[in-house]
Amino acid sequence: MRYLIYAITLFTLFISLASPASATLTIEKFTANGESGEVSVQSGEQIKFEWEISGGRDPGKMELEISPGIEIDYSAQGSLDHTPTQTTVYTLKVTDNSGKPVFKEQSVTVTVQACNADAAFTASPNSGDKPLTVNFNTSSTTGTLLFDYGDNTTGTETVHTYTAAETYTIRLTATVSSDCKDIKEQTITVTPPTCNADATFTASPNSGEPPLTVNFDVSSTTGTLFFDYGDNSMGTDTTHTYTGAGTYTVRLITDVSSDCMDTEEQTITVTCNADATFTADPTNGNPPLTVNFDVSSTTGTLLFDYGDGSPAGTDTTHIYSDPGEYTVHLTATVSPECTDTNKQIVTVTDPPSDCTAAPELIPYTPDPADSFTPTLEWKLVSGAGNYRIEIDNQENFAEPVIAAESAGTTSFTPPSDLLYGDIYWRVSSDLDYSCFSSYDHFVIRICGDADNDGKLDLGDAVLILNAVSDNAVPDDCIDGLEDAILILQVLAGF
Repeated sequence: MRYLIYAITLFTLFISLASPASATLTIEKFTANGESGEVSVQSGEQIKFEWEISGGRDPGKMELEISPGIEIDYSAQGSLDHTPTQTTVYTLKVTDNSGKPVFKEQSVTVTVQACNADAAFTASPNSGDKPLTVNFNTSSTTGTLLFDYGDNTTGTETVHTYTAAETYTIRLTATVSSDCKDIKEQTITVTPPTCNADATFTASPNSGEPPLTVNFDVSSTTGTLFFDYGDNSMGTDTTHTYTGAGTYTVRLITDVSSDCMDTEEQTITVTCNADATFTADPTNGNPPLTVNFDVSSTTGTLLFDYGDGSPAGTDTTHIYSDPGEYTVHLTATVSPECTDTNKQIVTVTDPPSDCTAAPELIPYTPDPADSFTPTLEWKLVSGAGNYRIEIDNQENFAEPVIAAESAGTTSFTPPSDLLYGDIYWRVSSDLDYSCFSSYDHFVIRICGDADNDGKLDLGDAVLILNAVSDNAVPDDCIDGLEDAILILQVLAGF
């Protein structure tokens, strides 16, 4: 606890036989030269009295009185604490047993003043972006100062920096004494900095075939740049090459500070027009099987892997000599980064051998009357109930024109006309449907179609007339001359 110390020096008194004597009253920080003095204290302040008396008559039963109303037993020296509540006159006197003064009284008037502590202050600036440095003006304050800066720190500095964006309450305490204090507050608002990061960018080109080199225009950006190119690679380069087909999302991040960033995205489409679509014909048959590959729909440079161990090549015809299942791969290449692959399965099977359940065919002899719907016959197989018949225009029966069953009979008539040209047919029984007979072959011709091109035209008429003149008629369905006349009539519109 602070004390105010005042001092009053009591002059040497000559009493009685003029014996030298003196008494000194000290009040902290004040000394009265003479008989009296004055001092001011703040409300609530405590005063400490100290005294020392020497000389004079034998004190006997003398008493010490410090007025008002304070009496203490005499002692040559001592001290006393007292807190005045109003303006008070303090008097030191020493009396003997008869009440007569030993020394001349000395007095101090203590005036009690109101508390003058003042914590008025201003803050400048009181708002702004972080980090915000604030100056506190304390020129009007009175007392000892202590700041609570509102961010869990305290101190006496009149400059403080705020690093986080929020609102702070600053409290200043001005202290004159333990009983004389003043507190004032100010509010500081700290905001995030205005962010000027800008990730605006363009990509050119934004589509194409691989390898596609894309340039990113970042002339409008602000901040430190960082790209995520969308193909599992990152960097700061403004040029990037995409080697594979696909759709890529490019993300640009611009960073001005940890609290100020911007992002933007662009889409890059890389397309590959390589096309390895192809077909194989036939896809199955007996060895040696010649297969033709139709590549009319492909795009790019072609390379076949024929699947039979032979060297890869570009030929669209290949002969398979041995039975087996072959996977044919075709690769179409537009560039090293732009390829396409496709495949077809070719199955080569052994011809029927030792098929005891295969029916024996009765060779068909073409009859002009039923050449388009011939009745085909075979011999009965012992124990067989049903038969399967296949009719095709090719001897490998890769895709039969007709595949039907004949229940309990040994003959079959097509339900509709067969096409002209070569006709191959074979039969198996329900004893082993996989065991087919050897095929039978015949040719369906159009009467008058001398050149076998499937139509009647002037060329047929010329051939027939020449054959008639040479006595070598080529047609066996009607007389050669009648054929020629028929053709001419058809062409003339009769």
